[in-house]
Amino acid sequence: MSPPVLQYSDYNDLMDILSRTDHDNTYSDLMSKETKVLDTVNAVVKHYQQTKPKNERFTSLTVADMANAFVTDMSKMFTELVDSSKSKNPDYMKIFTGGNRLIYLGILVLFISFIMALAAF
Repeated sequence: MSPPVLQYSDYNDLMDILSRTDHDNTYSDLMSKETKVLDTVNAVVKHYQQTKPKNERFTSLTVADMANAFVTDMSKMFTELVDSSKSKNPDYMKIFTGGNRLIYLGILVLFISFIMALAAF
């Protein structure tokens, strides 16, 4: 879902309303524009609230929770890999990209490379 964007035409319409000399319909026209702006702001807030938990979910974990989630997710991923290898057309992209699995795979690769670097000394 992409964030809502206030159109330039809305700004021009608002400036046209404000520059009028006839004030009879100006208030009702301004209020109709205000509801559009309010709807836009509400849509932006809703979009922020929907994307915020996705971004903060991984960074707000403690080390113990992260390790537990890492082990749990990796074991689920390897189980899915074993189960999908029995089928004729396994969907590896779905297995590797589900949830935070890309982050966990990156951590696993870093951990393995760190262990191999220590073994080289």
